[in-house]
Amino acid sequence: MGKAVPTSGFQVLMSDIIPPPEVIYVDSHKVACNGGGGALGHPLTYYELGEDGTAECGYCDRKFVHQDHAHEYVDPSPRPEGEH
Repeated sequence: MGKAVPTSGFQVLMSDIIPPPEVIYVDSHKVACNGGGGALGHPLTYYELGEDGTAECGYCDRKFVHQDHAHEYVDPSPRPEGEH
C-alpha cells in the first residue's frame, strides 16, 4: 500500500482564482464582442441574444443580457458592491 500524503488543509477554490464573467446590459438583440480590444482582446465576434435575452462570448465569457430581461437574470457569482 502507498503512504498517505499529508495535506496542509488549505483549499483553493476556482472562484478564488478566476473572477466571474463580466455582465453587460444591452438594448439590442444583436451584440458584438472584441474582448475589450487592444493586446488583451480577441477577434471581433457577433452574437444574437437567445429567447432568454442572453448571449455569452465564446472567447472571453462576457455575458450580454438584454435590459428587458435584466430583472430575470441572476448573477451566478454576485460580487459585493465596490469590488468590480
